[in-house]
Amino acid sequence: MTPIEIIFVVAGLAALVLCIIALGRALERRHARKLAASMVGQKCPSCGTSFRKDLLRNAEWNDGFEDSYVSVVCPDCKKRWLLLDGKLV
Repeated sequence: MTPIEIIFVVAGLAALVLCIIALGRALERRHARKLAASMVGQKCPSCGTSFRKDLLRNAEWNDGFEDSYVSVVCPDCKKRWLLLDGKLV
C-alpha cells in the first residue's frame, strides 16, 4: 500500500467512528425527549411554573453507575431536575 492509500483508509475509519458516535448521541437525545415528554404540563417543584414543550430541547440522558435517568432544566428558574421513576428529584 502506498502512503496515500494508508491515509485514505485511516481517514475512512476515523469518519466511520465519528458517525457511530454521532448516531449513538442522537439516539440518546431521542430517548431522553420521549421520557421528558411526560413532564410537559407538570409544575416545577422550585418555582411552580408549568413545564412547556421547550423543555424537550434541553433534555439529557445521563448514565450513572447504577441507574440511567433523564435530566431537564427548568426554563424559568434554571434548576436541573432528574426524572426518576416518574417523579422530579
